[in-house]
Amino acid sequence: MRAMTTPPNLLEQTRPSPSVKRALLLTSAALVAVTAGLAQAQPHAGPEGPVLRMQAQASTEVAKDTATAVFIIERDGSQPGAVQAEANAVLASALVDLKADKALTVSSGSYTTYPRHAPDGAIESWRVRAELLAQSSDIDAVSRATGTLSGRMHLGSIGFSLSPSARQKIEKTLMREAAERFYENAREAAQALGFRDVELIEASYNKSQSARPVPMARTALSAAAEMPTVPMQPGQTTVTVSFSGSLRLKR
Repeated sequence: MRAMTTPPNLLEQTRPSPSVKRALLLTSAALVAVTAGLAQAQPHAGPEGPVLRMQAQASTEVAKDTATAVFIIERDGSQPGAVQAEANAVLASALVDLKADKALTVSSGSYTTYPRHAPDGAIESWRVRAELLAQSSDIDAVSRATGTLSGRMHLGSIGFSLSPSARQKIEKTLMREAAERFYENAREAAQALGFRDVELIEASYNKSQSARPVPMARTALSAAAEMPTVPMQPGQTTVTVSFSGSLRLKR
């Protein structure tokens, strides 16, 4: 049997031409360059120490410096329009008198009108309930307001809170204290574990939320009753800030 041979013209056809050879070489060079660039872009995976998670806080007790009094008027009648007009007249005069004291910040509270029903479900009367709020860092000014509205509106509640400006000032001081305690505790823990120092990886800062005014017990005075000036004594509140985060232990 004769061995099969490839015709010379077919071998020449399968060999790449010089232009194809150049294209292949350029493509290979480009792939090598891209591969080298990707290798340089990868982060260097060096040795890393263990991670310590730590939390520290600082807090203090401070006196509440703002008082808020809520005054209420309630009126009943057979016609909602007439009842609203009566209540509005009292509100208007009370606003004028309260705003005359420049130490007070006065604002309107809730205002509702609703029917009162008889046992058979029919509307037998209408009630209007409205509120005025008097707030101040001058506790005596809020106390005076209770006497100013005597006989016109009754005292619904009195609450005390810490003003935003005072809270912000205290939090700045506590923030430095909490940060120092955070690092101090972290270094002590690192040394106890046989490490020399720590390096911060990430941290978060937290602070206590501003508390709403805590009201005193509601009074049982009627709107027509004489309301004496109420003596007031604000209590204490706790302001707290904290740091939590991760640190790398270093030999």
